[in-house]
Amino acid sequence: MGVSIVHLSMFIALQFVNGIDMSKTSDLKSGCQTEAKDWDFLLGFQSATHLIMFFSNLYREINSAQTDMSGQFMRVFEIACIPIYLYQILMSIELLSAAMIREETTVLKD
Repeated sequence: MGVSIVHLSMFIALQFVNGIDMSKTSDLKSGCQTEAKDWDFLLGFQSATHLIMFFSNLYREINSAQTDMSGQFMRVFEIACIPIYLYQILMSIELLSAAMIREETTVLKD
């Protein structure tokens, strides 16, 4: 039950992350609005992904010896979730990189 617990704990932890109030981004530049929308999407996508992968991994961990059609389908479903999970990781890296570059290259006015 190791992998499913990790996904459940990530889902629970993401529920405590403050989301972006999109109504407050209307007066920002379009680049900042796009970045805010991407972060907002990523938080929701991560929550959904971790919840789906929790159930998928939990089913596999409980019924690992099951060889009927539902067991095979869940194995295929779990493998299909891998690219989705990789997309989530890569999108996180992309947004963090963009934020770090913006932070380092933005000149503050005194």
